[in-house]
Amino acid sequence: MSGRKPPRNQSDPSPSIKNGGKEKREISGAIRIAGEIETEFPPDIKDEYITSSRDSTARERKRYKVERVTLGFVILVALLNLIQAVESVRSANASHASINQAENNRRDDDRAWIVISQIEVIGSRQPDGTFSTNWKYGIRAKNVGKTIARDIVIHVGQSFGILNSTGVAMTQNFVNKAPPESGPQSLAPEQETFIPISARSGQAPTERNPVSNVVGSIDYVDGFGASHWITFCFYPSDEQGHLQYCVSGNDQDRNPEPSR
Repeated sequence: MSGRKPPRNQSDPSPSIKNGGKEKREISGAIRIAGEIETEFPPDIKDEYITSSRDSTARERKRYKVERVTLGFVILVALLNLIQAVESVRSANASHASINQAENNRRDDDRAWIVISQIEVIGSRQPDGTFSTNWKYGIRAKNVGKTIARDIVIHVGQSFGILNSTGVAMTQNFVNKAPPESGPQSLAPEQETFIPISARSGQAPTERNPVSNVVGSIDYVDGFGASHWITFCFYPSDEQGHLQYCVSGNDQDRNPEPSR
């Protein structure tokens, strides 16, 4: 038996390659591995993970509850502050209105008030067969207020016939357009006109002569700068010259005092 190597099979898929006197065998192809690999955490690590997850979930829930409670508290505080602010404004407005009302009441109490204090007969004319008795009246005005009345303007006139409300108003408007009567331009508190304001003759009604009316007005400005007026209307009711009020025309203004 010789020591020679058997000849290489030509169909050998792994021919040897000589390199530096050594043989290398080339291996080609693929290896397929099929199957499943199962892994599992150790029990202590698994328990720690579960505990950590539960703690994290609990912390999130707790934080969510705290945030909701905090938000609710913030909203409640804001609502209470808003209510307090609204009440403060309302209280301030009420206080301001009360102060203004008190001031207006004080001004109404302290303002000048002119009234007709007295009407007296200062002359007469006896009937002459054509006209009945005529009287001349003197009208006195008085400031019954607590402050001075200024810029006093007095108008006095006469009209004939029994006047209804419309007739009185028309007559007073006509009289107010006439030149004013002579009189004081101011009256101090509790001061009355020294000289009566002369009114044209008043005539008692008869079958032949209609009644004559004494109508007029007084305008003035009080110490607070508000303008005021009074109107008057009278007529003789008998042969003795007794006066009666007209159906209207005895009034005074309702002008408010200037606000603060």
